[in-house]
Amino acid sequence: MRFDLQIHSTASDGELSPAEIVKTLARKNYVAMALCDHDTVAGLPEALRAGKKFGLTVVPGIEMSSEFQKRSLHLLGLGIDHHYQPLLQRCAKYQKARVERAKKVVAKLKALGLTIRYRDVAKSASGTVTRAHISAELLKHRDNRLRIKKYCRTNLNVSNVIKALIMPGKPAYVGYQKIPIAHDIDLIHRAGGVAILSHPGLLDIDFPKLDTVQLITALKRLGLDGLEIYSGSYSLKLANKYRRLTEKLGLLPSAGSDFHGHSHRQRLGAFQAPRWVWEKLNSRL
Repeated sequence: MRFDLQIHSTASDGELSPAEIVKTLARKNYVAMALCDHDTVAGLPEALRAGKKFGLTVVPGIEMSSEFQKRSLHLLGLGIDHHYQPLLQRCAKYQKARVERAKKVVAKLKALGLTIRYRDVAKSASGTVTRAHISAELLKHRDNRLRIKKYCRTNLNVSNVIKALIMPGKPAYVGYQKIPIAHDIDLIHRAGGVAILSHPGLLDIDFPKLDTVQLITALKRLGLDGLEIYSGSYSLKLANKYRRLTEKLGLLPSAGSDFHGHSHRQRLGAFQAPRWVWEKLNSRL
């Protein structure tokens, strides 16, 4: 039994359309998937139509950029009503903030001597304008590649350029005000969904001194429903840590590849997770 409960499409920073994703996974005999684009539900109607056509269960989802204790966290809403008006209003607010941020990032990149125009970035984005669109646009210019090597010592790809230039503490980083995670958890519940902390293992990688158990315990008190224990973003060792934590705290499990596209060195349809995860989570969707 194969399923994938975190996939991104061209509605945000993914490289494939919702229909392409559904069609590919159906051919690979997946039984379920969740489309979880960043701060938007714009790709869900297309994905749901494709799901009916190809016989694949599509779980309506979203990945929200939230804030807790002055830290940016990603929160998945699974099984949501994507027509719920307060949710759509939140998405519209974030789309505006992302556009404003992207323009400021582009201005900082220009100040570093890099060739980039916001209108080209916006043209490349079918939906939400993200850091991935900015990074991909930078890499289209050969001269940029030479200049970026000053900041990026690893292979020049979309992910590494984001890490070298646009992440917190880097020369072109621009933040924006995020909504408190307690509000987003409540919004997901009101939209009929379950609130899942996205790829918690990345917190161990990015913030090795952070007490993630204490953080997640606090999030449970705010209404968090579960953890994405199995992820395409980290090892089985970390997954097992969070599997044990879901059992200890009575949280739901989830699993997703966090697929964005082939330029991120990802292959759609390669992700696998234990059947019991889907069965337990699906009982709440």
